[in-house]
Amino acid sequence: MGRVCDLRGISARRRHLVRAGLWICPRPKWVAPLIVVALAEIASWIGFAPGERECASSFSFFGLGSSGVASCNPAFAIAAILIWVFFGAVLWFNYLRKPPKN
Repeated sequence: MGRVCDLRGISARRRHLVRAGLWICPRPKWVAPLIVVALAEIASWIGFAPGERECASSFSFFGLGSSGVASCNPAFAIAAILIWVFFGAVLWFNYLRKPPKN
């Protein structure tokens, strides 16, 4: 059976764990942002797309909240905004920021 991932650049201890199936092989840097975008798109669609959504929820924050269909879209909209803001910050810090000059 062939190797699942390229083991060059991986320490000897981790190679043993990869072969045993106990360690996940490193993936390209573009895979994680792609997964986050796919999940954030779902929250954005539910929260901001026009049309009725058939979902019920109970939302409470420090005793203030609502329940029922009316709170479904705003809850997903708030979640989508938080996901996109967090994703943008992580993307900027890890991928887009220029490294400091020495």
